[in-house]
Amino acid sequence: MAKLMTKTKYLLYAFRIKKGKNYQYWYETDSKFFKEKKPSMSVLKHNSYEINSLDIKETIGNPWENWDSKNIQTITTKDGVCINYLKSTNQDLIQKEEDLKLLELYSYLVENFDISKPFGFDVRRIHIIKE
Repeated sequence: MAKLMTKTKYLLYAFRIKKGKNYQYWYETDSKFFKEKKPSMSVLKHNSYEINSLDIKETIGNPWENWDSKNIQTITTKDGVCINYLKSTNQDLIQKEEDLKLLELYSYLVENFDISKPFGFDVRRIHIIKE
């Protein structure tokens, strides 16, 4: 089975709206939506969600600069916030979520290992189990 490798910007893809004979493709950031170019077919195959209309109050302009770049590290807001899986332009929220994940990992290690003694930790041997 082929793995779907999705660029971060395509994780922001939310839905499409049919306008006449064409579609508009909408992406989500900060619980608002912005219109951009059509994502790849693999993304559309994975997310075929379509809606009939969208309230103008729910829309924004694309806040991400360099959107068309193939290097996702250059896709940032005007304030320098990098595009991210949290779909947010709020650096404080991003930092808080990252800190909570690190705390969660630390808590797991404390509960499951005797951290008073050194132990080996090889990240190359960690396997992620998909549900």
